[in-house]
Amino acid sequence: MNFMIDSDGNSAANTQLIVPPGSEELFRFYRMQLLPDGFPGATPIGLGLPNASVQPHPLYGVYLIRMSLDAWEAQGENQLLQQAVRAGYAAINRMDWRSEALIFIYPQNSAFNRLNRDYYSALTQVKYVTTFWRLYLITKDDLFKTATDAALSSLTIPVEEGGVMVRRPEGISFEEAPHPVPTFILNGWLSILENIYRFAKKAKSKKGLQLFDSSISLLKTLLPYYDMPKFKNSRYALAGSVPFKLQLSHNARVVSGRLVTPRGISVPLEIGKPSERWSIGLDKTTGEISGNFVFPIDSVLKMTRIELTVESDYEETIEFLAPPISYNPLRGAQYHKDFRPQRSSPLAIGTNNVVFKLKSKRYEISAYPTNFKKKIAGKHYNVYHFMHIKSLRQLHQITGDSVFKNYADKWFEYTRHWPSMQIYQHKNIELKCPPTMQI
Repeated sequence: MNFMIDSDGNSAANTQLIVPPGSEELFRFYRMQLLPDGFPGATPIGLGLPNASVQPHPLYGVYLIRMSLDAWEAQGENQLLQQAVRAGYAAINRMDWRSEALIFIYPQNSAFNRLNRDYYSALTQVKYVTTFWRLYLITKDDLFKTATDAALSSLTIPVEEGGVMVRRPEGISFEEAPHPVPTFILNGWLSILENIYRFAKKAKSKKGLQLFDSSISLLKTLLPYYDMPKFKNSRYALAGSVPFKLQLSHNARVVSGRLVTPRGISVPLEIGKPSERWSIGLDKTTGEISGNFVFPIDSVLKMTRIELTVESDYEETIEFLAPPISYNPLRGAQYHKDFRPQRSSPLAIGTNNVVFKLKSKRYEISAYPTNFKKKIAGKHYNVYHFMHIKSLRQLHQITGDSVFKNYADKWFEYTRHWPSMQIYQHKNIELKCPPTMQI
């Protein structure tokens, strides 16, 4: 079965979006529309862009292809197959080659990019691995097989080289949205592992199984850091964004700075540039310098350091301030308005090297427990905690390793305590498993 496309990615398939039967509500939720080449996107609403045109969303290609193929297999409607294949070709045409890797960039100017810089996502990439492979099995078009292998190769590019793979002595991980300081978002990591394993077994991919085994090794090492007995909960990630201020007079200037993590990752501070939420940055304002840093909590043996070079015209003091951090079940980490002094250092006339050492305990809630933000039928559910449990049980079935079963059982037992815990007594919070999920 061959489906031909021209140099612009066009085919003879219908350019009108065909909504698979039973998916109408979901397509309305995504606001999905087709672009001229058959790739799906949406008009970004609620983003201050009232007249915005349809923009491509990398993940929407996966959604459209999978749902179209599911409906085609159930009903045999060839237009749905044509729609899926055409979207697959369009996805490949929209992706970039980097050596032997094929990547789908979230461009800086996209309304669906919150990082204010180009990046690609391991979660998106691995979904294309399984999706391209499915298209290859149906069409027998070697282009989809090549794209499958190339998308898998994208997972092997280290973060420090602009990729998504985090390397540790114990193994590797994959970042949903790469940062110099790894965030280790647990649900994304677990989903990536499940997709890699499913593909590797079906395609008999040695490379896929090697990636899976190496990542399982690191996950076992880091899994205890996700456990939060105090809240009877699991962490969403192992790093969080922390706002801060540096208080000093106009007679002193921060010339340069960097964040150094306990594992030795050094991230420069960008002086005078607006900072994004998940970045290192310093934004110079009236009499203060303020910004955010990503605080890692996957090591408790050493302190995270902020190292500054400060020039001063007088003998004075520089203070490091941060707000108290608490956990809000409906939001996650909640930062209070009042910034309080945490560290201070004297400044001499001339150039000063200042080091502020930050303890993990003080900032660990920035890597917050899973929350109840997801709303289903008017109720707020803790979707991610139950997804953690479900995925760990699946990993136990795959690997036979009891560590995954033990944490899955422990975290499920936590949910039995929620009804008696004051922190979870909020209006419209539902403490049971979401109705759309079976664990």
